[in-house]
Amino acid sequence: MYAQVGDGSLIPIYLHDLEIQVGKHRLMAPLGFSDRLGVRFNLLGRMGISDHFKVCFDERAFVVTFFPYGESGQ
Repeated sequence: MYAQVGDGSLIPIYLHDLEIQVGKHRLMAPLGFSDRLGVRFNLLGRMGISDHFKVCFDERAFVVTFFPYGESGQ
């Protein structure tokens, strides 16, 4: 499939439903892959992830942190 990006162009996206594990949490999520994204974090979309985690991007440190909802402090 193709997705429109910020400059209006279309890039090819390869979408797969995959089981992923983040820490101790396992879930199925649709994951999109593209070698044409052109950013440091090649994460496409939020479906299946943002329902379960608060996601924080630290561009300077090249770190993505996932905080599970429903655990203490969240």
